[in-house]
Amino acid sequence: MSSSIKSRLLPALVAALNGIALAQFPEDKIVASDAAANNAFGQSVAISGDYAIVGTPNDDDGGSYSGSAYIFKRNGNEWEQLNKIVASDPNNNDQFGYSVAIDGDYAVVGAHTKNDVDGQQSYGAAYVFHRGADGNWTQQQRLIAENTETITYLRFGVSVDIDGDYVVVGANNPWSGGSSTNFFNGAAYVYVRNNTTWTQQQRLVHPDPKLTTENAGGSSDYFGESVSISGNYIIVGTRNDNGEANSAGAAYIFTRSNTSWSSPEQIVASDAAAGDSFGNSVAIDGEYAIVGSYGDDDGGSNSGSAYIFKRDGTSWPHQDKIVASDAAASDQFGNSVAIDGDHAIVGAYGNDDGGSYSGSAYVYEIDLPVIISTSIANDNSTVTVTFCEAVYSTNGGSGALDVSDFALSISGGWATLTSATPTSISASGNAYTLGINFSGTPNGNEVLTVLPIANAIYNANGNAGSQYTSSSSSPNSVNLNQKVLTQVTSLAYGIGSLKDNSLVKVDDDTYALASNNQFKTFTISADGNSITEVSNLPHNGVMNSLVKVDDDTYALAYTGAGNDGYIKTFTISADGTTIQNVETLEHETGFSRHHSLVKGVGDTYVLGYEGQGEKSGWGIIVKTFTISADGGTITEVSILEDGLGSTNGEYGGKNQLSMVKVNDNTYALARLGSILTFAIPPDGSSIHLLSSSNIAGSTTTTGNSFVQVDDDTYALAYYKSSSSKYYSWITTLNISADGKTISKVADLKHYEGTNSSQIAHHSLVKLNSKTFLLAFSGDGDDGYFKQFEISADGATIIEIGSMEHDTENGVFNSMAVVDTNTAVLAYRGSDNGHIKTFTTYSQDDQAPVISITRILSDNSSADVHFTEEVYNTNGGSGDLEVSDFTLSMTGGTATLSATTPTSITQIDENTWRLGLNISGASTASGEEVLTVAPVSNAIYDAAGNAASASVSDSKKLTDKIAATITNVSLEDETGNHILIVTFSDSVYSTSINLGELEASDFSLSIAGGTATSIAATKIYAAASNIQRIRTQIS
Repeated sequence: MSSSIKSRLLPALVAALNGIALAQFPEDKIVASDAAANNAFGQSVAISGDYAIVGTPNDDDGGSYSGSAYIFKRNGNEWEQLNKIVASDPNNNDQFGYSVAIDGDYAVVGAHTKNDVDGQQSYGAAYVFHRGADGNWTQQQRLIAENTETITYLRFGVSVDIDGDYVVVGANNPWSGGSSTNFFNGAAYVYVRNNTTWTQQQRLVHPDPKLTTENAGGSSDYFGESVSISGNYIIVGTRNDNGEANSAGAAYIFTRSNTSWSSPEQIVASDAAAGDSFGNSVAIDGEYAIVGSYGDDDGGSNSGSAYIFKRDGTSWPHQDKIVASDAAASDQFGNSVAIDGDHAIVGAYGNDDGGSYSGSAYVYEIDLPVIISTSIANDNSTVTVTFCEAVYSTNGGSGALDVSDFALSISGGWATLTSATPTSISASGNAYTLGINFSGTPNGNEVLTVLPIANAIYNANGNAGSQYTSSSSSPNSVNLNQKVLTQVTSLAYGIGSLKDNSLVKVDDDTYALASNNQFKTFTISADGNSITEVSNLPHNGVMNSLVKVDDDTYALAYTGAGNDGYIKTFTISADGTTIQNVETLEHETGFSRHHSLVKGVGDTYVLGYEGQGEKSGWGIIVKTFTISADGGTITEVSILEDGLGSTNGEYGGKNQLSMVKVNDNTYALARLGSILTFAIPPDGSSIHLLSSSNIAGSTTTTGNSFVQVDDDTYALAYYKSSSSKYYSWITTLNISADGKTISKVADLKHYEGTNSSQIAHHSLVKLNSKTFLLAFSGDGDDGYFKQFEISADGATIIEIGSMEHDTENGVFNSMAVVDTNTAVLAYRGSDNGHIKTFTTYSQDDQAPVISITRILSDNSSADVHFTEEVYNTNGGSGDLEVSDFTLSMTGGTATLSATTPTSITQIDENTWRLGLNISGASTASGEEVLTVAPVSNAIYDAAGNAASASVSDSKKLTDKIAATITNVSLEDETGNHILIVTFSDSVYSTSINLGELEASDFSLSIAGGTATSIAATKIYAAASNIQRIRTQIS
């Protein structure tokens, strides 16, 4: 075996291979016997035993730049020239000697710019020389690439190496695809000797070339620019590979099995960066490989580095990164490398120690004690590092390690170290367990790194442990285990196919659950430690959606007998012991599925579902209902089913719809890849489609769960496929208050599965101002539970914690918030229903934000909404009071009589109604702007964050001045009369500034003359305040 190296420093290479420190080696300078200017003697060098070979590619003996090589033999401490070798067919510009290698009695020389016999430019060749019994070296064979294509600029011979009966030749510019323009990817050619004949055994190519038939032209990988062989392994450099970054580079190690070289393993720099040119030089010997990266910038631009890899079974893991101790910009350390046994040498031809580009070489001991694996205890209390060999505290091979021999560091996440020195140490063989102490709760994104202190840990040979660490994937780094999510307890209930769960909170410790065959209540302690089933009521319904009507009344939308649509009301006692049916309304007789019911304003409720309605195919239907506070009366008010899109009528939990209330007049519905918005007045008297936005491109989304993030920001969890892969996503969106604008903000693809039918059943809830919890099913229908942080503007979505909470089944998920760090999940397991509680840790540092959602039509009160639950103490308790708010008003004719609300009532968890004392409220012009702001240090969230007094919200009073007709004119039209009616203001058919007027909205009369009657037949809006009325006069 021989390691080949392109270097001008043969003495340094000889020193390295003899294991002698460079400073100790007596210099023996060798030169060509016929040296001439510009011959480039030393462009390439190699050594094997007592023989060395030096390439001289610019020698002119056989023509200008024809090239030659010189064989030297060691005699004691001196080296004497033995032979000058040249190609048997020299020509101008062959550059014979550009690359050389030697092993035993054989040497190989590359001539990478030699034209072939057909005149192809720079086709290249390599020549094998054999040392005879007389000691002379003679050419045995000329090697050329056996290609089936005519290739120009093949550059066969740009790199060569030899080991025993095998030669490998690199060609960094060969054609390797289906287009004549695609010729830059590179290849390496393997030759095997049989007696005196060398035969091409295999052509090695890049397994994933940058240039393909579909992508011809452009820059290439330069695969084959450097090659090396040792036993059953060949390493090939490809410095322009884009595997980790643009031109970051890579190398590939091929393994021989019988007569075939296969299974290339890609090795890359663990800290790869664009332009590093990793792979520009390579060498391999035994179980070690070294790769140069002359473009690395650690010590300055193009200062360079080299990486050591050590074989472990069939893989080649990274062991160390080496850089020059005096690294400087443009040194290009790593331009050439060689390795032999425990030593490596690295050339830096740009080093300026002896003058500009005088060059240097560095010799390294590579048999260093390094950390080969790191593991962390489940509770993060200790970290265990394992060295590749026995280690000691002295360079004499003795002494036990101490905590002071190690340094700890953490990057990322929430937790921080309280000390960089371990708190304890224990040893077991080569493994050392170190105690660690940190503050904060780990979210799993913390990377803990363990480093030996410089010159503190040694192997038996006295070599100090490596301090190098590259990234979070380095052998001496490990992620802390996340502790933000913890399953607390679980309760199995019922037997059989329990599904279609819908869970709501009744009071502080009572919860109600509707599933496909029963309605149950449970008590759950605030800390989630106990779950008790309390009561059960049979229920024959599926596709359930349960909402709270008032303190003890609940409404359930579901699919019942005949697949018809129903709404049923219940009363539930505060302790959950009593559940009673109150009233049932069958509102849909044409199939009804995937219900999403939300509470609107007062006694108004909005339902989105998938059904047939009066149409022939499946589609989306939206309805409004009024439900009395006691649940005794359920009345359908309005319906919209035209123009909402078709569906496939699929049964199950995948296609579920998800409705959210944007404000008192606007609602949004997620369905099959689109978001629809609707205008619905507080009384539910009409439904208008406002906007529709596709968020999933050409694919559909299923398993939707939609929640509000902030005032105008929303988050949707769903399943979507892409390029035959299956993902769970979270997407954030902005929805304007009027519902007319929907825009996507950000996406997070957080789970990839292999089965599209099993990624579904999402349930997303908001825990606090920026913390969200998600339950969903993944591959195998397993149950997953995750925690995310979503910024108020939706621009940032970060996964904080994750767990697979059920490895058998976790479908039909429905979740509710217990308190600020506890959630409860209902789902179907493998054979029954389950209720589970989880505790979470979150860093809530965002203050609650106020918004005015509604000013009542008589201007007597305003509803204000906070982005999370709020209290009037920083301890997470106490109802808000009128003194916690300040009011102001500008514009219009009405005036504010008091800057403090006259009354306060909690409407729901996050909404409060404030009484207003306004003079002239009944005659307000609608130009009055009411502003509501929190009093400083008066309103807090559960984490103690105070709502800012400087963050307020404003809204105009309700316009109480009715529009009046200011002018009527008559326009004749053949056979008809057109009335032009002008109003003092814009006019609509609904109270939410939507809807066109109809003929029935006008009462016409006629007096005088001969005509006796007039009737409106059709209305046309000429402008928002002008109506054209077609009339019939008789």
